[in-house]
Amino acid sequence: MSSEGHRNATGGEFVCVCERRFVTLHGLRQHQDSHCKAHIAKVREEADVAEAGEDNYCVNFQPSEGGPEIGHQQSEPTMLRLARLRTVHGVGRGAMMNMKQIMREQVETLRTQVQARLEEQLGHQEFSIDELVQSVFETAADLGARDAELDLLRGSEAYVKPVRRYLGTCPNSGEAFYAYDSPLDKNLEGLFKAHWNEIKASAAKMQPEAGWEAAEFSEDLFISDVWDGVEFKRFMAKVAARPGQTPLVFMFYYDGLEVVNGLGQARTTHELGCFYWTLLNIGQEKRLSDNCIRLATVCYKRGITICGMDKVVAGPSADGDGPASWVEWMRALDKGLTLKTPDGDAFFRGGTALVAADTPAAAELMGTKKAVGPSTKSICRNCHCSQAGGAHRKPCSFLASLPGSWKRRCAGRRTPFKLRTTQDLQEYIRRLGAVQGGQCAYAELQEWMQLEGVNSFHGALWQMPHFSQLTGCPMDTMHIWLEGVGRQGLGAVSFWLKRECKADLFQIPKYIHALAKEKQLSVSNFPHLNTTRIKHLGEGMEGGLPSTDCSFPGTAAQVGHMQSCTTAWPADSCTIAT
Repeated sequence: MSSEGHRNATGGEFVCVCERRFVTLHGLRQHQDSHCKAHIAKVREEADVAEAGEDNYCVNFQPSEGGPEIGHQQSEPTMLRLARLRTVHGVGRGAMMNMKQIMREQVETLRTQVQARLEEQLGHQEFSIDELVQSVFETAADLGARDAELDLLRGSEAYVKPVRRYLGTCPNSGEAFYAYDSPLDKNLEGLFKAHWNEIKASAAKMQPEAGWEAAEFSEDLFISDVWDGVEFKRFMAKVAARPGQTPLVFMFYYDGLEVVNGLGQARTTHELGCFYWTLLNIGQEKRLSDNCIRLATVCYKRGITICGMDKVVAGPSADGDGPASWVEWMRALDKGLTLKTPDGDAFFRGGTALVAADTPAAAELMGTKKAVGPSTKSICRNCHCSQAGGAHRKPCSFLASLPGSWKRRCAGRRTPFKLRTTQDLQEYIRRLGAVQGGQCAYAELQEWMQLEGVNSFHGALWQMPHFSQLTGCPMDTMHIWLEGVGRQGLGAVSFWLKRECKADLFQIPKYIHALAKEKQLSVSNFPHLNTTRIKHLGEGMEGGLPSTDCSFPGTAAQVGHMQSCTTAWPADSCTIAT
């Protein structure tokens, strides 16, 4: 490692040839590649020695006949550096084309400025060519500066600097973990600049003059794309915003983000836990756009495992100076926040009504089962769906359990398993009191919780004001319905067409293209089936049954388009000969 540096005798750090010390090899190489003159001189010296030897195979590179000779003594040409980015660092073609376009535009800008300044100076008797050229090429100074593009973004009005918060330390390795929180008040003030009129109009609909106790259900208060109108009414009744208090209703989102090097990074080493939010005051066509989804917190996923989810989403700041975590911000908002708006300062109140997360992420937040196995008793987060006796294999209609006319409308339907209710929480409190009083062992309480299908009734969000532990985190319809049941259903239909109707499944792509043209949509809005996929669809599995591994491809949006278009399957599909 003569040209890179050497490992210290203690084995705990790396030392550059300039005597600067680093904890990791990555930090050492980053330092050397950026500005270490001693390292560069050492590399050139070794290159000269190697070039003089008989076994030197790194001969000078001749790019084309008659072209300039490029060797160790000259700087690496631009195209070779770009080639290194493509082959070594894995930069994609699109990103590389953007870089080339930036360079072309910068050269054109320099050419224009050189021409303009020369025309301006040629009429004078005295001027310095060196000073003139230097002043022109200072335009490109930012292209060579480290993190110049990030400094530009950080200098914008829209940038909100995250605040670091200490979570804890791993007792085994001693590694310290931190969360980075984006202040809610600054983010909201930035959001108001673009969507204030819509937020203000929506807030006015959330404040019936007669109060929530006497107000009738209104279609204006129905968040049809994410939530039930009755539950929304209950939530707003808890918030109880009064005249002069502008209500804000949030949807909180959590999921893991895998940040890896596809050629060799070990899984979960740099996996992040990402928490975002959006305002339900904004219409459904805008609220999930890039401008409206804002960062709440980000941290290492390992930090969540070691320090606990409650520390990440509900923990206080180290100095106690104002709210930091999401639950703390919701507490502050429940008491009231004065924020700047285009109309001046306004007083806001509100809270988080919904949590959006897939099943494993929701389980981490809510304390329910993250995975289901053969020994799991109750397998559902929102109802008592027990595997005992095969209840989960029976059809269930929750409408059949409703009183009144629903019993007549749902004649013949049954409800083998029930929805979870507040009685579950009351029973837990009763049993917890029995444990504290010595009438029941804690092991018995844990066994009962396993029968109930929960790991904890105290999820990470239990301290959040007005949030419902029962209805605040709906089931993940994207994965369960569209990418799960939807894909399996399309696969079963395809298998039935092959087995019973003798249909040629290789005609499906042709019908999808015709469907996209009929609906005036791009083909990319529908699933793409290659030859291997189509073959698997027709094979099924043992026993003459369709495959259960979701052989029909497609994202949630693609499957949704496929299901919603009734002409996806041609009327004469059963007559297509194989």
